[in-house]
Amino acid sequence: MIRLETDRLRVRDVTAEDVDFLCEIYATRRGVPDFPEHLVRTRAWVEAHVERVVAERARPGGMGIAERKADGVPVGRYGVLKTAVRPWPDGEPFEAVELGWYTHPDHRRHGYAIEAAAGCLTLARTLFPGEDVHAFVLPTNGPSNGVARALGMTEAGRVRHADLEHLLWRL
Repeated sequence: MIRLETDRLRVRDVTAEDVDFLCEIYATRRGVPDFPEHLVRTRAWVEAHVERVVAERARPGGMGIAERKADGVPVGRYGVLKTAVRPWPDGEPFEAVELGWYTHPDHRRHGYAIEAAAGCLTLARTLFPGEDVHAFVLPTNGPSNGVARALGMTEAGRVRHADLEHLLWRL
């Protein structure tokens, strides 16, 4: 379960009603411009993903939908959770506290990713005290690497995430 508020955003749990919104992020080239074509998701994948997210609500943290407080319009998917990751190319997996952020293409360049991720970082410090917090970002995703830098994270190597090489950011 995830619930948090920032100055402009309210992050809430993902529900089945969010499938269309998440398809605009995950199932379009516009939503995931840095993903290889085979990782642009289908509606069926998004529906199954939402079912998994809902089923995992008992875990600390989670990924949620951020909505603007002013009008309730969803702007992206953000959160914090523990996840298994493997050093690149084939190291031993380890569990990491992950900050995640995806901003809907219509709402990019408004500072929502930094704002929501900073709120998630504060939540991570409460849920997982004393643990390092990580982000996994494709090397070609300049805006998301910029978010990691803006949060004060430092590049700490490379990991295999979603079967792709990602930069490992740590704070």
